[in-house]
Amino acid sequence: TIFQGRLLLGLTLPTHRSALQARHEERRDGEQEGGTVRSRCLSLSGNNTGISSAYSSIPKTLDDLLYRHKQVFVTMPAKAAGTSLKEFTKKCMKRNDPDNFINAPIQVRKFLTASYWLPSIIVSHLYTGDQPLIDLIQHASSRDAIIIYIHREETERLFSAIKQVLTHLVCEKVSYKIGVEKLQEYHIFRNRTHCVLDEGPVVDLIEERAHEIGMGAQEILTCRLYDSIIENDPNMVFMNYKQANMLQRVLAQNHCPDLLVGERMVEANVAEGKVGNVFLRLSNSAEHIVELDDWLSTKGGLLEWSLRLKRNATCQAKTKHMQDMLFSCQEQTIAVVPGIVNAW
Repeated sequence: TIFQGRLLLGLTLPTHRSALQARHEERRDGEQEGGTVRSRCLSLSGNNTGISSAYSSIPKTLDDLLYRHKQVFVTMPAKAAGTSLKEFTKKCMKRNDPDNFINAPIQVRKFLTASYWLPSIIVSHLYTGDQPLIDLIQHASSRDAIIIYIHREETERLFSAIKQVLTHLVCEKVSYKIGVEKLQEYHIFRNRTHCVLDEGPVVDLIEERAHEIGMGAQEILTCRLYDSIIENDPNMVFMNYKQANMLQRVLAQNHCPDLLVGERMVEANVAEGKVGNVFLRLSNSAEHIVELDDWLSTKGGLLEWSLRLKRNATCQAKTKHMQDMLFSCQEQTIAVVPGIVNAW
C-alpha cells in the first residue's frame, strides 16, 4: 500500500500520542493568532505528496490531512461535481456501494455488514437536508476520519439545477418524477434541437424547490450544522466544487495511486444542454419564446427574492462569510475549526 511504501523510505508513522498532540496544537494555533481568527487556506498538494510536512503541527496541504486521516467522507449539494467524484470513487475503491446511502440511516447500518472490507472513501450527495452531514460531524469525528464538504455558490448552483431538472426530467417527460398531469401543464414541444415549455409551470417548479433545485446550501448549511461543527470539532475541510478534479488526484495519491499511471481523472459532469436547448414560452405573450439561459440572465437576479426561495434558510451570514474566506484562498480550500466558525 502507499503507507507501506512510505515505511520503506525509512519513515515511521506518527505514534498515537504524537498524532493527538499535533491535532491539539493545530487546533490551538488555528483558533486565534494575535486575538483574531486567521484564515486556514490549504494548498491541495505538496511537492512530495505531503510526506515531509506530515509531522508539522499545522497542516499546510490537503495532502497532509489525507495522510493523517485514513477514512474520508466527501459530501456535497446537488450540482456540485458529485457525479464525477462518485464515479472516481467507484474506480478508486473498486466497488459500487448504494448511491447516496448516507442519507438513509437504515442503509448506513446495512452498509456496515454488507462486506468485511469497507471503503476508505465514501462520497455522497446530501439529499435530505443537514442531518446526514450533522450525523457525520457527530459520529465520524474520530482522529482517523476527515469530512470534505464541496461547496458551490447557491445562485449559480440553483441556475445549474434548474437547467438539469428542465432538460432531463421535464423535456424528457420523466412522468414518475414530474407526474403525468404536471407534464401536461408545460405544453411541451420537442424536436432534436429544441424543447419549448410554458413559463408558468416552470416558475411553479422553481418555487417548489423540486428535485435538485431544492438540494442546496439553505437545506445543508444551517445554524444546526454550524453549531454541530463548534460542538464536535471534527476534522473538516470546505472546498470549492471547481477543485473537484484536483481533489481526485490528491485522493488517488493516498488511496489508489495506480489510477495516477496513465489514467485520466473523471471530469466534472456538465449535464445541462446535452439534449438540446430549452426555451420558455412567456406567460404574457404566447408567441414570445426565449432561451432558458437568456431568461435566467434577465430574471435570475430577482428569482430568489420574488419566489422566496430562501424562506427556510438560517445563518446566512455565516455562509456568506465562509464563502468569502473560501473564495479568497488561492486554491479555494479551507480547514475548518470551531474558532473560524464562531467568527463567520
